[in-house]
Parts: sequence; structure tokens; C-alpha cells
Amino acid sequence: MSDSPIDPADEVRRLQRRLDRERRARHKAEGFADRRMRELWLAAQELNQRASQRTEELEAVVLERDAATAAAASFLSNLSHEMRTPLNGMLGMLELLESHVHSEQGVAHLNGARQSSERLQHLMLRLLNLVDLRSNRLLVQPVPVKLGALRDQLLDKWRSRALASGHLLVVECFGNDDQMFMVDEERLMQVADELIHNVVLHGTAGLVSVDLRWDADLLELRVHDAGPGFTLPEEATLWATVTRADQSPGRATEGAGIGLGLVKELAQALGGSFTITSAEGTGTLARVQVPTGET
Repeated sequence: MSDSPIDPADEVRRLQRRLDRERRARHKAEGFADRRMRELWLAAQELNQRASQRTEELEAVVLERDAATAAAASFLSNLSHEMRTPLNGMLGMLELLESHVHSEQGVAHLNGARQSSERLQHLMLRLLNLVDLRSNRLLVQPVPVKLGALRDQLLDKWRSRALASGHLLVVECFGNDDQMFMVDEERLMQVADELIHNVVLHGTAGLVSVDLRWDADLLELRVHDAGPGFTLPEEATLWATVTRADQSPGRATEGAGIGLGLVKELAQALGGSFTITSAEGTGTLARVQVPTGET
């Protein structure tokens, strides 16, 4: 049985129907794609609007926080300076009274008042440093310094205080005493004072060794005590400026909990670093390294 001949008109109509179906499917797909693209575009516009609004809100919060921080910093700075004037006057009066007080009880009371005043003065200096650091107002001003002069300053300031609290303070220079270099002497001495202060006033009586080393434009300060040592806590706790890292018996049993964190921030402001190592039975070694310049 032979196939019947194909009617050209039927074939044209069949192809036309096929073309119409494909055209409708394409139009449907294009319409769907257009709707999806529009939905995506509207969603993107909404996200951009929300992001822009959120950014503006965050910027406003940051500005408000910065303004509050600046106001608080200015208030604390002014308050501290206002407090230092009468405090310095009180310390001066206490020094004058030393020649007029002769009884053992009177001398003890006088020493107690002077020590409390000196602690308050030291705390205010710490707060001023923190205010300057947190508000990015700390100025680093390098000056020519001799290695031996740093040693002499530390001995003059801390030798008698160390002996009074049962410590033997030894400060040594490793290098030429007359070696001169550029460093922010005031900030460096604050770092050294903070470390020695922590050991001499709050640590176990014994040897306190302070080393000053200069080599290849790098100054290293080491403070090592003969205390019982302690197990170092987590780093976040160790450098916190509002908690004390060492809670072990015989060491820092009082204080504002600012010391270690302040030393770290000051060392970083000088472009250097601060590390501390300790273990039970081996004492504690604090090491500060700061870069120096040529004179």
C-alpha cells in the first residue's frame, strides 16, 4: 500500500501551527523572564534603599558615639587636670609636714596620707593616658636620650620605694651608657614606671631586675621579678584595661586593673610591642621593644 501524497496546503498549515505554538511559548517565557527581572530589580532597589538607610543610621550612630567619646575625653581630661592642681598642693604640704612630725604614730599617718596621694596621682596619669589613646590624641615626640640616663632616672625614682617595700631593685644597661638615640622619653618612662610600679607596690618582696638593651635601632626594656609567677590567662583577659590579669596570692592584690593593657597600648603607640611570660615558680618577665631613631 503506497503513501498518499502530502497536501502542500496542509503542510503549510501544520508548520504555521507549530510556529504559532513556539511563538506563544517564547512570548510566555519572555513575559515570565520580564516579570522575574522586574521583581529582581524591585527587590534590588529595595535592598539598596534599606542598605542606604541602614548606612545612614550607622553613620549617625558613629558620629553620635564619636561626639560622646570626645565629650567624655574632654571632660575626663579637664577633670583630671583640675584634680592634679590641689593634689600636687596636698603632696607639697605633706612634704613640709615631715619636718614637723616627730612621733612614730604621726609619721605613720603622714606616710599613709602621702602614699594614698601618690597612688591617686598615678591613677590620674593612667586615666589621662587612656583618654589620649582612645581619642587618638596621644602625641609621640621623640627626643635625644642616652641609655645611661634612662637607667639613672629609674634608679632615682624607684630604688628607695623598692627598698621600703622589701624589694632590691637592680637596673642594668647592656650597651654603651653614652649611646644616644631618638625615642619618646616621657612615654617610655611611663611604660617602665607602670611595670616597676606593679612589681614594687603589689608584688612579692625580692629581687626586681630591670634591663635596658639597645641594638640596631631597637630598644628593649625587660622587667623580671622573683615572685611566685602565675598561669597566664586568655589573651583577651590579659590585656584588658579594666580587669587584673594576675589574681594569684602574693602579687597584685589591689589596683585599678589598668596596668598591663595600658603598657601594651603605649608600646604600640610608640611603634613597638609588649609581651609577658610567666609560670608558677619562675617569676614573671615583661618585655617591651620600641624602635628608635638616629640623633
